[in-house]
Amino acid sequence: HTGVDTLHEDLAGNMIIGSGFDFYNNDPWAFDDYGHGTCCAGIAAAVGNNSIGISGVAPGCKLIPVKWLSASGNGNYTGAVNATVWSYQKGAWIISNSWGFVGGSSSALDQAITDAVTLGRSGKGSLFVVAAGNENGAMRYPANSHSKVLVVGGISPCNQRKSPSSCDNEPTWGASYGTNIDIVAPCVKIYATDI
Repeated sequence: HTGVDTLHEDLAGNMIIGSGFDFYNNDPWAFDDYGHGTCCAGIAAAVGNNSIGISGVAPGCKLIPVKWLSASGNGNYTGAVNATVWSYQKGAWIISNSWGFVGGSSSALDQAITDAVTLGRSGKGSLFVVAAGNENGAMRYPANSHSKVLVVGGISPCNQRKSPSSCDNEPTWGASYGTNIDIVAPCVKIYATDI
């Protein structure tokens, strides 16, 4: 299989067909031309027991692809707000995010996150999950300040915070940290889907 074929087969059974949206290009084709979202989606939900690729942590869950970042990983608060609101209005139970803003908080994004966790799933609330970051220092917004997000920090294969000196031998980066971290998860040397 080529990488694209394997990705299609690994995730195809879990994609909710016709449900995605691309807020960066303003079209219904939420194609991940950066690669990070595809990797994260596969870790979460790649179809299991199909003799190809990997199995996700939750291989039976359904995915709604939403894009608001460019091919180089750039975006703005408006894109993040639109993607958040659209996701919870489409019925997302969990809104998983692996991004953060350096430029401080946004009242519009704060409100969108609060609305998602209170109004999502017909008033039951959607879980808004965000990664702590990869800067080996302070977390970015919204992980660093929003009280209604679930912040996930990163650990190495040796069960320590991923840092430039941790046992994984990847000295160029480390997981961000701070008092807002709620839970930690492995963040390095993980088999994943890729484009």
